[in-house]
Amino acid sequence: MRIQTIGHASLLISADDGAPLLLTDPWLAGSTYWHSWWLENYPDAEEFARLQEAKYCYITHEHPDHFHLRSLKRLGNGPQYLSPMLPERGIVQILTEMNLKAEVLPSMTWRQLTDDLRVLSVWLWTDDSILLIDTPTALILNLNDTRPPWSFIRAAGRFRAACGKPLVMLSSYSPASVVNSFRRGSDFLTVKRKQDYVDYVNALCDSAQAGYFMPFASQATFLRSDSKWANEFKVTHEDLQAGWKSRTRLLPPYCTLNLNDWSFSAVARSSYRASDEPVTEQIAEQEAMDGNCALSDDEIAACQRQLNATWFVYAMLYPQGILFDTRAERFLYRPFRRSLIRVDDASEFAFRLTVPAQSLKDAINFGHLGDLGIAMFSIVQLKSVRNPWLVYGFFVLETFKDYRHLSSVGAFLRWSRSAVRSQWHMHRPIPKC
Repeated sequence: MRIQTIGHASLLISADDGAPLLLTDPWLAGSTYWHSWWLENYPDAEEFARLQEAKYCYITHEHPDHFHLRSLKRLGNGPQYLSPMLPERGIVQILTEMNLKAEVLPSMTWRQLTDDLRVLSVWLWTDDSILLIDTPTALILNLNDTRPPWSFIRAAGRFRAACGKPLVMLSSYSPASVVNSFRRGSDFLTVKRKQDYVDYVNALCDSAQAGYFMPFASQATFLRSDSKWANEFKVTHEDLQAGWKSRTRLLPPYCTLNLNDWSFSAVARSSYRASDEPVTEQIAEQEAMDGNCALSDDEIAACQRQLNATWFVYAMLYPQGILFDTRAERFLYRPFRRSLIRVDDASEFAFRLTVPAQSLKDAINFGHLGDLGIAMFSIVQLKSVRNPWLVYGFFVLETFKDYRHLSSVGAFLRWSRSAVRSQWHMHRPIPKC
């Protein structure tokens, strides 16, 4: 068998004869996050046609750089789509509405896909999942964006030792949040250094006793005029090489690894394929929409309702309020009054979130305010709040609401039960069969 990394967080397991068996998280065309994120290397038409023949496709979680609807539409109904057992069945529901074959995998239960290939899905309380893949000659641990407890990583190492197979590790290693978006006055505030990410991956590999690390889920580039700045903070493969201390072998990006003889090849950076689409024109069109966009009273009311779901938390953390600034309009959320109102200007607020108007409008309408913290164009200006991590909590809590865990008492109880079960699994041995 062979494993190949494609796109961003897509891995492909192929049989010895080249037949595609399992694909994950296919973002393979176009962009995401309001034309902010683009792939460094796109598959050509021949490779895309081959991916359409995959027997199975696993979606780890709902973020659009992993659950990319446009790519899924192009893949079509050839693969059997698999998803983790989430408390709310958003992935399966959307796939079913797209007339695609979708199935939920119970957490911590092996599923045989072919005679020589089985997978273990592990849901985490952060609404992400891990996929452990067992092949005749290797174990593959796809952590994508997760940050599991170290007990699980050590359990994966023990499982590897018991199986007597090399372990191939895949994990993201570059910022995908607002950690570099904080400003205090004219000063940039960086709460995590590049080396922090590199050190974490080194520790992951050593703790799991991995034989190989494949760079993964970090192959995006930011091309909007208001997100290009984030490219400076990306952790590159060169950064990994410079800080690599692990005994694990570091492989190049866009790599194909033969799981029989452990030979590998990689796409040279000079051969990366640009998008076939008019990138500059699409970005210009999106940015023009921001300049001609205004929130309606209904959208302001919808945003207010979402914020009010946790107004008491925001009243404690941000008593001066939260200022949303689209540059054309400003909206001040006052948690004690539970109100979001237009203002001409505001001198008192805890922090100001500057976001493009159309992106804020879409995030409200689709119920995904938390995605504004991932898009790389949001800027957080601190004022009365001095600690950036307190503002980071705002995006975490909004993401929790995006996943509908506070939509009802029943939804919260479902998440709570699943979270307890997930944490219990994290501290248990990985099942052998």
